[in-house]
Amino acid sequence: MSLRRATLDRLRTAWTLARGWSLLPAALAVAGAGVAAVLDPSVPLPAYFAPRGYAVPLLQLLTLPVAVTAVLCLEEPAHELWRTSDRPMRVIAAARALVPLALTTLAALPLGLTRAVTIAVVLAALAAEALLLRRFAGPGLAWMLPALHVAGASVFGVTDEGVQLWAWPVAVEPSPPQLVLVAVTITACLAAAHRRRRGAGHR
Repeated sequence: MSLRRATLDRLRTAWTLARGWSLLPAALAVAGAGVAAVLDPSVPLPAYFAPRGYAVPLLQLLTLPVAVTAVLCLEEPAHELWRTSDRPMRVIAAARALVPLALTTLAALPLGLTRAVTIAVVLAALAAEALLLRRFAGPGLAWMLPALHVAGASVFGVTDEGVQLWAWPVAVEPSPPQLVLVAVTITACLAAAHRRRRGAGHR
C-alpha cells in the first residue's frame, strides 16, 4: 500500500507541476525555439548604425520569450502542491523555470557547441534581468527590462565595426569582454533580487 500511495503522490505532484497558466506560454516559446533551431533562419536587425546590415539567427532572438516565460513559471506551482509533495516549494518552482532554459539550449546543440553555449549564456542573462524586475516590479512587468535590452541592442547596439559591448543579446559570437559583462550582469541581478527578497521578508 505504501508503494501505491507513493506512486499516486508522485502522479499528483506531476499533474500539479504540469498545469497552470504559466506553462503554456513557456511551452509555446520552447516549441518556437525548437522550430527555429531546426530551420535556422537569420533575421536582419534594424541596426541604425550599421548601414551594411546585420542579421542574427532567429533562435537567438527567441531567447527573450523563453527567458521571460521561464521566469514566469516561478509564479507557480499551485498553492495546493504542499499536499502532494514534501519537496520545498522553491526547489520545485526553480525546476519548472529551468526546464524551458535547458530544453532551448539542448535544441541549439545540433547547430554546434559554440552556438549552444551562446544561447545558454544569453538565456541565463536575460532570465536574470527578468528575475530582477520580477522582484522589484512584480511578474507583470518582468518582461520589460530584457525586452528593452534586446530592442535597444537590435537598433543601436550594432555598428559596421561590430556589436557593442553592452549589446551582447545580439552577439552571435560573444567576445571575451562581452562574456565577462554577461557574468557580471547575471551575478548583479541575482544578488539584487535575492537582497530584495530578504528585505521584503523582514518587513
